[in-house]
Amino acid sequence: MSDAIDVSQAEAALRKFMRPAPSEAQPPLPPAPPVDGPGRGRDDGGMEHRLVKLEEFAQATRDRLTRMETRLDSVATSHDLHKALNDQTWKIIGAVITLGALLSAAVFFIARNVR
Repeated sequence: MSDAIDVSQAEAALRKFMRPAPSEAQPPLPPAPPVDGPGRGRDDGGMEHRLVKLEEFAQATRDRLTRMETRLDSVATSHDLHKALNDQTWKIIGAVITLGALLSAAVFFIARNVR
């Protein structure tokens, strides 16, 4: 049983590790401003105005996102570019092989028939 881990010692070591050293202690943060103004929870009339602004912002953002998605539909993806490059490479390879075969046939014909 001497090899068993003491859970309380492990937790203490972990807390010591997680806690900043006293010399590195940071000053406390200033208190956050209230969300709804001085009314502290009552409706002071400012919430409706903020909601209207948020709704306008959401609509403008939705319109911008729609325009971006429309533009992205016409943009080639990396898969499209890879496929086009692969197709073009095989066309070039085919053209070079065909040209080589034609030149070989022409040389053979000339060598055979010209005396």
